[in-house]
Amino acid sequence: MDKYEIMSNTPRTKFVWTRFLHQKDIHFYFKEETLRLSSAKSYRDQVRPIGDWNEGRTKFVIPSLYASNKNQIGMENLKKLQKYTDVVKIEGAQENNLTIVMNNCSQSFYINYHVFCMSEGAPENTYPNLAKQMMDENQTPYDAALIVSDIYQLAAHIMQHGYSACDRNFICNIFDQCFVTPVRYDETESTWDDGPPIPPQPDLKNSYFAPQREWRVVFVSKRELSDTINIHIPGLRHFFTVKEISHLTSSL
Repeated sequence: MDKYEIMSNTPRTKFVWTRFLHQKDIHFYFKEETLRLSSAKSYRDQVRPIGDWNEGRTKFVIPSLYASNKNQIGMENLKKLQKYTDVVKIEGAQENNLTIVMNNCSQSFYINYHVFCMSEGAPENTYPNLAKQMMDENQTPYDAALIVSDIYQLAAHIMQHGYSACDRNFICNIFDQCFVTPVRYDETESTWDDGPPIPPQPDLKNSYFAPQREWRVVFVSKRELSDTINIHIPGLRHFFTVKEISHLTSSL
């Protein structure tokens, strides 16, 4: 039993998780015993459905306002401006001789972290919708699946035994925090009529990605790291079982 304790923001759940991939990449898990952790920034730089430009990002929008003086804005809007301009740096807002011009100003908030992602449940519960989404985005659907019986033990094993394939530095020395969480699919953009800006979170994704039914092992570091980190993990192969999914792909 690994001694590294993994945090979770939800009660520990007992079911299987699935890592979808292409058959050509299976050897990384079983022969080389290597995982690739990707940063939030790297996902923002990729195209859908793998990439997500809102990964680790939320957006706060203030609508267009034109006024020759503050009184014309109205007291309610003025209070909102005074409140949120302390929170966000609003691009496009100018005040010159009491003239205020705002043209759909917005501010994005970012955080960074690294993740290893899986889908909740057996392949047949998730893959059809996921594959359809990939085909709609002109991506090649996955043709293989790895089953994980305990995501928490996998995360603990990574933190206790994993080390960087680049410099052999142990993962527990690279990352300050590791936790397991399901993803919440919700809005990542708000306006000042909705209230305060939505803070970006590692477990928040746009509802477009809901078919993925994603769970994550999240790794957080206070240092600036490369966008992708390859980790060698002795014993990694024992956490995965390969499952054939050709019958799922042929029915699409």
